[in-house]
Amino acid sequence: MTVRVASRLTPRRIATGLAVAVAVLALAMAIRYGLIEPRDMGLACVEPPLPWWCGPRELLVLASTSDGWGIAALGAGVAALLLRWRWAAWIAYGTGLAGLVLYDAGTAAAGLLLALVGLMRR
Repeated sequence: MTVRVASRLTPRRIATGLAVAVAVLALAMAIRYGLIEPRDMGLACVEPPLPWWCGPRELLVLASTSDGWGIAALGAGVAALLLRWRWAAWIAYGTGLAGLVLYDAGTAAAGLLLALVGLMRR
């Protein structure tokens, strides 16, 4: 008696995962090095009149410094595992990858691992 086990790592799944990873990492690096780290960007948001982009930039800085990316990845990863929601696993995957670049590596890495386990379960 032989048992056939279908491989969960199909070329299509691998290509999708890599494409999402490249897109998320590129966007996160653009945010980090284009919006958050430049000193001139921060100084422009100190004195009035403030440019229109100061509000969204402050939200990104707040999410990065208060473990927002990691908490989102961890929450979505737990939901993906417990409830078997594939969309939650993809959210955990994206926010986990973003958190690795945006100053939240510890919690984001845990969420990313949960996402990978959740994506492999189906």
